[in-house]
Amino acid sequence: MIESSKMKSVIRSVFLPTLLYYAATCLVPNKISFVIVTLGYLAVLWRMTNDFRVALGASYIALSLFVIGKTFEIELISARDLAIPWRPFGISADVLVTFQDAAVIGMALYIAFGIWQKTYQYARNRLLEFLLFLYPVVTIIVTYIGSVRPEISFLHVLFTLRPIIVYYFFASFPQFSVRRVWDIFAAGLCLEAAIVAGQMMRSGPLGLLIEPIYNYIVIDKSYEVVQLIRYGGTYMHANALAHGLLIPLTALVPVLVYRYDRHGKRFVLCFVAGFAVLAVTMSRSAWISFGVGIGTFIVLAQYLWQYRVRFSYFFDVFGTWAAAACILVFGVFVTPRIISTVHTMDPYGSVETRVLLLRAYSELIRAHPLFGVGLEMDVYTGYLQSLVRGDPKIDSPNRSVLQYFPEPVHNGLLRLTVQTGVLATAVYIGVYAVLFRIAFTHMRRVRKVPERLISLSLVCMVIVAFVNSMMQPILPDVALLAALTTIYTQRSI
Repeated sequence: MIESSKMKSVIRSVFLPTLLYYAATCLVPNKISFVIVTLGYLAVLWRMTNDFRVALGASYIALSLFVIGKTFEIELISARDLAIPWRPFGISADVLVTFQDAAVIGMALYIAFGIWQKTYQYARNRLLEFLLFLYPVVTIIVTYIGSVRPEISFLHVLFTLRPIIVYYFFASFPQFSVRRVWDIFAAGLCLEAAIVAGQMMRSGPLGLLIEPIYNYIVIDKSYEVVQLIRYGGTYMHANALAHGLLIPLTALVPVLVYRYDRHGKRFVLCFVAGFAVLAVTMSRSAWISFGVGIGTFIVLAQYLWQYRVRFSYFFDVFGTWAAAACILVFGVFVTPRIISTVHTMDPYGSVETRVLLLRAYSELIRAHPLFGVGLEMDVYTGYLQSLVRGDPKIDSPNRSVLQYFPEPVHNGLLRLTVQTGVLATAVYIGVYAVLFRIAFTHMRRVRKVPERLISLSLVCMVIVAFVNSMMQPILPDVALLAALTTIYTQRSI
């Protein structure tokens, strides 16, 4: 077993404070109490690290697990007008401001104050800065020209500023370490495991503040063989939970291979808890994406450094028989979903529905190629067009899927193209490509094996998030990836 000497530093672990913070969020009765608890967590981190920037950065990463905040409801078509029997809600373009956004505002104020005091300095990457600046600018232009409801789309444009603010903040100080990222992610995986375990035992929601929709436990019928109850944890949907788990799980993959410090078992146990949650989300796209990430990790380690990944520390912690038992239990959980997958090609199965959505969105792109229809206007526009072009009878040859299934296409990039056109989408792809290039270039420069595996996990994080976004209507969290890329490539391990 090889240990990294760099991990044996004076950096104090933030795992326990973060875990206690997450536990406290399960007890708060209202959002005011949540604010108080969050400020207390920020104060504890500030006291521990003696650096407000580190505390604020850690709080931002910790809050990435929460979608709790204030929802400003914007109904485009009511459930009554939609008149779909099995759907109790209509089509909306709600604006959700989360507590993570409050942390981003704090970062912006810190940057502005540093510029005013002429003390702000940061590690420059001109190409990334240019693209991060260009993305909101281009999005504003295409929204003004192409949006069918610009007064609503402009509200969503504000969130395109998040990545550039987060990047400038994390690029301005060298004290943040990868170890702190692991601590926060490990605590977050424990939180999701506890919440989902409670939802499973209760066979429903727990009634906690951090459950965004208390009665939203998804029964996945999909016209397939088995009906699956899926749990969303602290997210609004099981697929959103699975997508949120991918980056923390991929970040902790190196701890399965090496024991980086004396608390290595803790990380392994948290990884297993998070992996169990990923299994019970029944998200096939997340399973595939994480498999791609693990495969990339193994192949690149072998191809670049002739290093054979064995996950030896994982088996050291659990033992061979216990590890095999864990794998068997996971297999029992995922078998129903695998069985249902056989029937996804049946009429109205998930594959056929997704193919029809892809076709409908391709038509929208052909109709609005350059400027799109506006942020969060894709389902609304597609539905209105389907009323004119499609036949309301589901079994008719020219039926439009958006008439009886008005939901976004399961492809985040395609959905972005419909919303903002090819111009803004090209800039977004450019941002993502630069983040990948920075991560990959850094990985090639690292010389020691343990640190190489850590840098390789960053590359896999970027890949995993993108792969899953191609199978879900969720784009990767570019702001979080920009923060992690800055931390991993410019900070101490």
